[in-house]
Amino acid sequence: MRVVVADTSPLNYLVLIGQIEILPALFEKAFAPQIVQNELRHDDAPLSVRRWIAEPPSWLEIAPDQNNGASDLWRLDDGERAAILLAIRMGADLLLMDDRDGVVLARRRGFAVTGTLGILDLAAGRGLIRLGDVIARLKNTSFRCHPTSWLRCWPDTPRSDSRFPLRIPRHITRPPRDLSRSEPADALPQSGGRPRRRSFCRLRWRGLG
Repeated sequence: MRVVVADTSPLNYLVLIGQIEILPALFEKAFAPQIVQNELRHDDAPLSVRRWIAEPPSWLEIAPDQNNGASDLWRLDDGERAAILLAIRMGADLLLMDDRDGVVLARRRGFAVTGTLGILDLAAGRGLIRLGDVIARLKNTSFRCHPTSWLRCWPDTPRSDSRFPLRIPRHITRPPRDLSRSEPADALPQSGGRPRRRSFCRLRWRGLG
C-alpha cells in the first residue's frame, strides 16, 4: 500500500463535488496533518466540508503536526508546510496538493505530487467516475487552474470556457502548477528578512467555497 499524504485543497474540492470516496478507491488510505483537519473544520469552510471532517472516514488518518522544518518551507501556508513535513516523516510515496509553491518545494525533495485535476484524471482512467458530470460540478466551485494544466488533462475542453479563464484569479488558494514550467520557489515577498506568512483562517476560505 502506498503512503499518501493529503493537503487541504484536494480534500476540500473532492468533498464539494461529491467525489471524496474516490481517494480510498484509488489509494486505500490517506494521511493528513492535524492542521489540515483544523482548516477543513474552520467556521469559514464550506458547510459540507465541515460536516465531512467532523467525523473523518476510517481511511483518513490524522497525524500530529511537526513544527520544525527547513527555512524554505516557512514561505508556505500552514497546511502545505505541515503536509510536506508529514510526507518527509512518513517517507510518503505521493503528496496530494494544489498549491503551486508547495508543489515546487515538495518535488525538490523528491516527492511525487498530484492535485485535484490529477486525482480526477486517474479516477476517470480507472472508470471510477463519469468525467463529464464531475467536470460540471468542479466548474461550479471556486476551483481555478492555469488553462495549460486543464488542457493537459482534458484537451477537448474549449479554450474559450470562461469558467477557467486564461487570467488566473488572485485567490489565496493558488491554482495547480503548470507542470510544463518551472517557477522560482522564492517568489514570495519578504519583510524584515523573514518570509511573509499568511493566515489561512483570515484569507484562505475566500477562494475555496
